[in-house]
Amino acid sequence: MDSGERRLVATMPLHAITSAYGEEGLRARFAAEIEAWPQADQRRLNQALALAGRLHAADRREREPYVNHLLRVAIRIMSHYGVRDGDVVCAALLHDAVEDHAAELAPDGTRAAALAALAEEFGPRVAALVASVTNPEYTPGRDADEQYREHVAESLRRDPWARVIKASDFTDNGVGLIHTTGPRLHRLAGKYAPLVPVLQELIALPDTPLGAPARQRILTQLGQAADRFAAILPARLAAGHGAGDVVPDHARDDCGHDLADGFGLGRGARAVGEQQVRGPEQRRSERADVGVGRDAAQVPLGGQVGGDHGPGLGQQGNAPRGRRAEPGPQVVPEGDQGDDRHGDRGE
Repeated sequence: MDSGERRLVATMPLHAITSAYGEEGLRARFAAEIEAWPQADQRRLNQALALAGRLHAADRREREPYVNHLLRVAIRIMSHYGVRDGDVVCAALLHDAVEDHAAELAPDGTRAAALAALAEEFGPRVAALVASVTNPEYTPGRDADEQYREHVAESLRRDPWARVIKASDFTDNGVGLIHTTGPRLHRLAGKYAPLVPVLQELIALPDTPLGAPARQRILTQLGQAADRFAAILPARLAAGHGAGDVVPDHARDDCGHDLADGFGLGRGARAVGEQQVRGPEQRRSERADVGVGRDAAQVPLGGQVGGDHGPGLGQQGNAPRGRRAEPGPQVVPEGDQGDDRHGDRGE
């Protein structure tokens, strides 16, 4: 990239950087975000990015390198949430390292040893933040989605800064499902929807360490996500499957749950905003299905990269990895449609 392009990406929405410049552009934006930080902090942040790049070098989303997701999570925290805490940004870059690559971090491959390795290299606070946003190893015989929600509620309630990382991660993973189509859209909406009311409650807590504009920005995004999920999931049941009906396999989520059951997204159920939702993200094998793949992300057919739904909230504050998914529709990375720290365009 030449100097003019580097100046340009410092002002571009994250989805537009991903579409136009891919990993190179996101790395340039990351460098622009930290260039005013103290040199010691810059070295440490670049060290974390280098480690994340090595660990996830072979990981891809559908159409992009997985490191793009890590960069967007970290950049969003700095650019849109106004965070200037090196530990938090390092943890954002490394938030999937232990869950996905413990064996590369520690000889015995255990999560405890991997976290100890991160603590030795980046300090105990970074390791603790990564631990808080690392999905648990689920207990056999219990519903994995239920265990996931319990983990998120418990770990993020006790760790306010981990909420900030998870909010950016969720924005990157979940909010842009509106740009996915076909059966996968409904399956993933049912998976991500339960996290919306949990995060809404946690971000609204008074100890969330963000300014009011950043918190409101996140809550607005989560509200938009709830609206999207509510719009998507009833369509799954349009053939007449309501609560209590026998529902065929194609109208069930990945864990076999009826999308019109007691989780309340069928006829007569409460809306997502009223906290009747179903199914969070689970393993890296599932994350590859979300909107943006693991190569440079694509804009929707027709090349539209314009603003998203809802008002922008100023300067305060994209899908998962795993197996290579079958080719999907062209999409814009969720959550950042219209993101612009220098303007009012909504996400």
